Amino acid sequence: MTSCIFCDIISHKTPSYIIDENNEVMAILPKDMECFWHTLIIPKKHYENIFDISDDCLNSVSNFMRDLAIKYKKYLWATWINILNANWKDAQQTVFHLHFHLIPRFKDDKMDLWPKMEKYSWKQKVDLRKIRDKIMI
Repeated sequence: MTSCIFCDIISHKTPSYIIDENNEVMAILPKDMECFWHTLIIPKKHYENIFDISDDCLNSVSNFMRDLAIKYKKYLWATWINILNANWKDAQQTVFHLHFHLIPRFKDDKMDLWPKMEKYSWKQKVDLRKIRDKIMI
């Protein structure tokens, strides 16, 4: 495995501002925060993306993330939370250690995190029932 910045942070080889952690998950503030208390949620075991992670670890990450989001609502007065994740290059993942961005939101914060793209209509030529039937196997 090549060098991984998140593995180096988890092993304390690289300094970081740790917000919270348990045996399986760590929350840190990124070096360059996108907004107030933008937080990275990282499993301590190295998984490249959502397709690699074990069910148990994903449950731990999800519960940890929810608990931290609740604390942010209570102590940072965040009104809501966005949770963002990218998996692999085509989805714009830049650090290939699974992680989630927890973004506290505040009334009138002027952030728009939704993609700007042409709307996709289910009425287009693709038969969505055939795709759904394959997915629902």
